[in-house]
Amino acid sequence: MTILKSIVNSGRLLIQNSFLMTINYYVLRILSKELNALVKGQEIDSCYKVSPDELVILIKGFTEVIKVNLFHDFTCVYIPQRYALPAKNRHGVFKKIKGLKILETVQHENDRGFHFELENDFSLVFKMHGSRSNIILLEKNLVTEVFKKNLKLDYQFDLSNVHKISNISFSSFVEQSCNAKKIFPAIDEEIQQWLDAKGYAGMEPQQKWDLLTNAQETLLNPLFNVYRMGDDVKLTILHQNNSLLLTHSALEACNAYARLKEPVFFLEKEKQAVLLELFREKKLLQKQIADLQKRQLILTQSTPPGEIADVIMANLHQLKQGDEEVTLINFYNDMPIKIKLRKELSPQKNAEWYYKKSKALEKEKRNIIETLEQKKVQLSKLDENIDTINQIQQLKALRQYIKKEISPPSNDDLIKEQLFKKFIIDDFVILVGKNAKNNDLLTQRYSYKEDLWLHARDAPGSHVLVKYKPGKRYPNNVIEKAAAIAAYFSKRRGESLCPVIVTYKKYVRKKKGAAPGEVVVEKEKTFLVEPGLPLNT
Repeated sequence: MTILKSIVNSGRLLIQNSFLMTINYYVLRILSKELNALVKGQEIDSCYKVSPDELVILIKGFTEVIKVNLFHDFTCVYIPQRYALPAKNRHGVFKKIKGLKILETVQHENDRGFHFELENDFSLVFKMHGSRSNIILLEKNLVTEVFKKNLKLDYQFDLSNVHKISNISFSSFVEQSCNAKKIFPAIDEEIQQWLDAKGYAGMEPQQKWDLLTNAQETLLNPLFNVYRMGDDVKLTILHQNNSLLLTHSALEACNAYARLKEPVFFLEKEKQAVLLELFREKKLLQKQIADLQKRQLILTQSTPPGEIADVIMANLHQLKQGDEEVTLINFYNDMPIKIKLRKELSPQKNAEWYYKKSKALEKEKRNIIETLEQKKVQLSKLDENIDTINQIQQLKALRQYIKKEISPPSNDDLIKEQLFKKFIIDDFVILVGKNAKNNDLLTQRYSYKEDLWLHARDAPGSHVLVKYKPGKRYPNNVIEKAAAIAAYFSKRRGESLCPVIVTYKKYVRKKKGAAPGEVVVEKEKTFLVEPGLPLNT
């Protein structure tokens, strides 16, 4: 058994959120003493950043590690009973102190922090200030590295100013208008609530002073209480109710607290992460459904192009080529109807154009109905996943359910889904640009040289990518459906047949100074397709 195991009793030391008192000064002063017994005279082997909020410190000759969590709602320092460094997603930090001996662990007086005094005038500071907690490395009292770089003020951290010395006397207390925190700087929110519950606000100055000095005796010689409150676990030194453990050892108390708290914390953390993505997906689905229903309503309420074509054919004798608009009587309802015409076409060709448009719109209506059904099924499945996840009580069960039922996409996939329209045809992912600048983003940044690139010929429209799948050829039906999508998201949507160019992304380039969305295409082939969205997408 190593020194760490013998002192920590195969456990962990933990310092957590100040409101829970686990990083309160009166807890830290005991923990830092016990930590000093562990590390004084030992050498630091290495330090690793395993996530933006997790630091691991290896000590030479110890099989355990010191782990520091700096999560906003779970700030802690502890020694896991069993810990294996992740093979990936870690990188070395605080490399300057590798191999240096820890000379002393110094508690900051009346403050929630301590530091390791190291050889060669180095100091590693543990600033345990709740959401502003950080690990800071100093050399000769100058900051050389900080763990959480977003906390800019920590670059000016001054180790010579960490001790808060207070004039503890009744006369000073009265001079400070009985402000307890002015005399006892380490009083935090939980201690203040405890004082308020004792009737502190309504007491005379001498009564307040007596209560504070008696409380100080308790706080400086604490009995640690680990207890459960609902589904949560807490640690305090202010009462002894509902105890799971009562002890004078900070390490023993924090060991029990960590063992019970961590599973609950990480379960909720992972739950919230996956639920956030599911709610985002739900919001997107709801918008897609609303947009489809809106389009469906427009198509239902507008005059069918086939009716317009019939009216034109019935009035050919009144029309001539070159007309751009005409008002005729719609014999289907005996109401006047204003009809737009293409002046380059004869009246009969205009009627043919409306018949073709009618065919395309009928197909669009069928696509909308099928897509709506699919989206509603997806929405129902999302709601089922959300309900199930909310009910899961074990972290292992949560991870198994996510892996089996949800399989969240990678960050890159999530970005692509949010930036571009997306379709899946026979397991091939198809991405569609939304506008000229978005087309550039798709083609220039989110493409691979072997992706298929498609665009309606000689017409403004979306860039379309069929994403490459290693070892698989692009099936003809996938190419044809992708071409139909490119035609649909172009100015040639209303044509019966649209030419679409297809090439590999490596043959698409953008000239310097070209307008947004404008590219040069080489070695392309042309497909003639009917514009439209694929069924079951």
